[in-house]
Amino acid sequence: MAGKEIKEKKRTILGTHVPTQTRIRTKIKCSSRVDFLSTPKKLHKDFQGPKSLPIKVSHAAKRAVASCRIAELSIPVARKVTPKFDRERPINFRHRRRISSVSSRLEKLALSKPLHPDFVPWQPAQRPISKAMLNVAPSQRLTELSKPIIRKTNHIIYNPFQVNPATQSVKPTERILNLAKPRKLPPKAGLRFAR
Repeated sequence: MAGKEIKEKKRTILGTHVPTQTRIRTKIKCSSRVDFLSTPKKLHKDFQGPKSLPIKVSHAAKRAVASCRIAELSIPVARKVTPKFDRERPINFRHRRRISSVSSRLEKLALSKPLHPDFVPWQPAQRPISKAMLNVAPSQRLTELSKPIIRKTNHIIYNPFQVNPATQSVKPTERILNLAKPRKLPPKAGLRFAR
């Protein structure tokens, strides 16, 4: 055991020490399933890689220098200062525009639309109650109108167990008595119903 430890120490000093776990892993053989999963995924048949630009810029265009004419056209045109065009002076309007006045029609149209005579402005939902309203007593007419109208109940509730006294003294007719008698059945029909 001592000799093995000395050899391992020598390997660590020389930089060739290999741990025991890596030795075991190198001896393990991978299964077919692991090999299959380790293979990289294939690209799709319709996959298109990075494309180049549709318009190729030539090297001459990249190194082009603007000509004198193009440089002149790129400069904005400077207007000459004349009596009609002076940057310091204000814009002069025409004489007619100075004299013109607003017509009566325009003055009428300029007026804002008046409010309706019955218009009530917005008021809050909770308003203060005056002292006079707190001390108000209802009149006799208001008390009469506040009472609900008493109406008779026309809805008659039918009671099946109550017999009208008028029907107790009624005499049945001969037709009703004949209909009240049970019907005589043949003997065969009686056996059929008994089943």
